[in-house]
Amino acid sequence: YKCFKPYKWSVPIEIDMSASVLGFIGLLLNHKPFMERCNMLGETLTDAWAHSTITNRTQFKTIMRQCYGSQMSPDKMWDDMDIPYTNEEVLAFEHELLYGELAVANAFKDFIIQECNPEATMTLHVWNEKPDITCNKFFHVGEMTTRFDLYDTTTNSIRTVYHTDTKKVPDLKSFRRYFVTALI
Repeated sequence: YKCFKPYKWSVPIEIDMSASVLGFIGLLLNHKPFMERCNMLGETLTDAWAHSTITNRTQFKTIMRQCYGSQMSPDKMWDDMDIPYTNEEVLAFEHELLYGELAVANAFKDFIIQECNPEATMTLHVWNEKPDITCNKFFHVGEMTTRFDLYDTTTNSIRTVYHTDTKKVPDLKSFRRYFVTALI
């Protein structure tokens, strides 16, 4: 047998904070409870998604959708994801968003959405990054339908075909919800 020499790793090993989006919001707001919840401060490891009433982690993690700007109710969201729930969990979720520890993230989202003034195309400036963005939400307006009468050889008759042109106009009000994601 050959004798192997010990090898020292030259690759740093990093432990990532849990719930990074919540951690970033904590950093932006200097909100210590979020930083503690995400294991960025303190001596004790915690589960960012622990809750006394909503014990299903996957279910409780969906609260971040609300903190990003989703307008979907918790029961609709959980139905779409096939997550079972009780009425007590729905009420606890809504209470957490309004009065619980995560109400700060929800209020931060509301502030960003209410105070931003987006344009159809713009350059964001977040710290040292300057990405160009384009609105991805639209109203369909200016619809004009044109009628075409065509001869159909299969049926030996005139058939009518309708073609509708629509114009997409940026929906800047809906686009505001993107800016929480953009900041994070």
